[in-house]
Amino acid sequence: MSQRRSKRPPRKSAVTDGVDRTTSVSHQPVETRSWRPWVLFGVGLLALCATLGCWFGLIGVPNQQVMHWQATLSVPPVDSGSAPTLVKLQDKPSGHIGIENCRGCHQDKYDSFVQTAHFQSFTMADRLTELPEASVVHQPTSRTYSAENDGDAQWHVETLLDTEGEPISRTRRRMDFAFGSGIHGITPAYEVDGWMMQSPLTWYAEGVGWAMSPGYEGNAHQAFERLIVKECVFCHVGQAQPDPQNELRFRVSEMRISCERCHGGGQTHAEVMTALDEGRETDVKDTIVNPANLSRDAAEAVCQQCHLQAAMYVNATGQDVWDYRPGETLVANRTDFAISGDGSHRIVNHVEQLHDSRCYVESETMTCVTCHDPHHRESPTERVAMYREACFQCHSNESCGVDLEVRQDRNRNDCSDCHMPSLPTRDVHAALHHHTIGIFDDQGRPRQDKQSGPQGGLKAILNHDTLSQAEIDRRRAIATLELSVNDPAFQPAQDALVDASTTLMQAVGKGKADRRMRNALMLLADQMEQSPVAQQMARTLIDEPDNDALRSIALEVLGTEAFKAGDNATALDAFERLVKLRQRSNDYYILALCLRNAGDDDGSIRAAETALRLSPDFIAAHELLAFYFQDSDPKKAEAHLNAAEKLERIQTTLP
Repeated sequence: MSQRRSKRPPRKSAVTDGVDRTTSVSHQPVETRSWRPWVLFGVGLLALCATLGCWFGLIGVPNQQVMHWQATLSVPPVDSGSAPTLVKLQDKPSGHIGIENCRGCHQDKYDSFVQTAHFQSFTMADRLTELPEASVVHQPTSRTYSAENDGDAQWHVETLLDTEGEPISRTRRRMDFAFGSGIHGITPAYEVDGWMMQSPLTWYAEGVGWAMSPGYEGNAHQAFERLIVKECVFCHVGQAQPDPQNELRFRVSEMRISCERCHGGGQTHAEVMTALDEGRETDVKDTIVNPANLSRDAAEAVCQQCHLQAAMYVNATGQDVWDYRPGETLVANRTDFAISGDGSHRIVNHVEQLHDSRCYVESETMTCVTCHDPHHRESPTERVAMYREACFQCHSNESCGVDLEVRQDRNRNDCSDCHMPSLPTRDVHAALHHHTIGIFDDQGRPRQDKQSGPQGGLKAILNHDTLSQAEIDRRRAIATLELSVNDPAFQPAQDALVDASTTLMQAVGKGKADRRMRNALMLLADQMEQSPVAQQMARTLIDEPDNDALRSIALEVLGTEAFKAGDNATALDAFERLVKLRQRSNDYYILALCLRNAGDDDGSIRAAETALRLSPDFIAAHELLAFYFQDSDPKKAEAHLNAAEKLERIQTTLP
C-alpha cells in the first residue's frame, strides 16, 4: 500500500490568515509547497492539468480565501505501559492449525527451524532487557533518546531540550514487541490505544549498538508517532488479520513465521494424514504445498513475498499482500517496480540483484533454496561449505582464476566472499551479501550489473507477461503516478506521466477504475493543485467498504482541501472520521481548528491537547491552547507560550 508523503514543510507554528480567526498568534510567512521542477515547467504536464480539469468538467472554479496551517514533527503520549492486546494467537486464519500441530509429525524440521532467523523475526519484547542501556543524541532535533531497562521491561525515552540544554518535555514508552532476529538488528515497538507504533531507536548488531531507526536521520522524523500497519508486519509475523472495525489496525494471530507461511494452511493436510494413520478413507483434498514440486516462478514466489521489496508494488485489483497463497506466482498477486538506474544496495533487494546475475539468467533451476536451506540455520563454517557446493553444481575449483592456496588463505575458499561480497546497505547500519553473483570492481559494484531500462524509468522486476495488457497497463500507471508524488528520487519522463494519467482517466470515464486507480489520480491532482478533481476522487473513496487504508488518504485530501477553501463543515466531518482511523498529531490539530470554527471550544481544546499528547513539540497546538487559556487560566496559558517560544528558538537552530 502506498503511503502519502506530506507535501507541507515540517514547520511548527500556525498561520491563520483567511476565512476565520482561530487564534491570536503572531503571523508567520506562509511556506509554499515543495514543487518538483517538472510540475512547474513541463509543457506536457501543464497540458495534463488542463486535461484533468476538462475531463471532469471542473475547470473554472473561482478562487476562494485560504486558511493555512503548518505540518509538524510528531511525538506520542507520555508514560504508556498497559498490557499489549494486539497478539491474539487463538485467532488462527481459516485453514491454519499453527506450528505446534505440525510438530507432532515433523519434529526434526521443527527442531532445526526454530533456530532460524525467520522464526525469531517477531517476538514479545522481554528479550530487549538482555541488550545494554544507552542514550543517543539526535543532533538535528535537539533530542536525546535512551533505552532504559526496568526489571523485566525496557522503556524508550525521548527528552526534548531547549537551546540551553534544559528539558522541555519527556516522553516515556514501554516496549512491547521486538521486530528482527538480531542477526542484523532489532527494532522495538509498542502498543497504545490499540495501535502498534515503532520506536525511534533500533539496536544494530556488528558492534553498532543502539542508534536511530531507519528514516529517523533527519530533522523531520516521526519520533514516537510512526504507525506500524499490517503491510509492515507482513514480512515479520506468521499471520496478521485486520481489525473488522478498522483495517488499519490488525491483530497478530501467529507471531512466528512458520510452516504455513511457506506451505499454506495445514488443516486439510492434517486431516488427510490422520485418516491415513487411522486407516480411514476421506474425501478431503490435501492442499499442502511443497515448493520443490512447483514451477520455478511459483517456488521463488514463496521467498519473494518478503524478499522482494522494490520502489513500489501494485496489487492485483481487489487484493492486498495477505491474499498471496503459496503455490501461486507472485505476479498473480502483485507487481514490484524498481527505478531503473538505482544501483543502491538495500536491505531487501535480493531478488532484483539475483535476477541481474548471469548465473541465474543462464540457469533454468536456480532458486533461493539453491543456496539457502529454509529449515536450518547453518554455522559460519557450514555456510561456507554449503555455498561452495552450490557453486560447484556448475563451476569447479579449477574454473576460478585465483590459485586455490591463495583462496584458502584469504577466506577459506569462500566463493561468496568474492562473488557476493558483504556490503553496507543504504537503509540500516548493516552489511549484507550483494545478491548479484559476479565479478565486483574496486568500488564494490558488480561488473555485469545490467540495471536495465531507461534511466529513472520503471521496470517490473518479475516478468508479468502472463497478465492481460490492461492489467499490465493498470499496474504501471498506478506505480508511475503514486511514485511521482511520493518518492522524490523518481523523476518520470513527461510522456510517461501523461500516458499513465490518460490510462487511469479513461478507466474512470468508462466506469472501470478501481479504488487504487482513483487514489493515484487523486494524489496527482492534489499535488498539482487541481483541488476540484482531487476532491471528486476523494469522495469516491471515503465510503467504500473494506477500504480504510485508502479512505484515510482520501479523507486527508478532502479535509485539507475543504479547510483551505473555507468549507469548515466538510473539513470537520473529514477530520472527525480521520482521527478514528489513525493517530497523527496534525490531524488532531486541524480538527481543533475546525471545532474552533464550529464554535465547539471544549472539543477544540480536547483535540489540541491530544495533538500535544501525541507531539509535545507542536508549537501551533501550544499557541492555540495559550489563546484558549489566556483568560480562564493565565498560568497555563503562560506555560504553553513559554513552551512555544522555546520550541521556536530550537527551530532557528535546525539545519
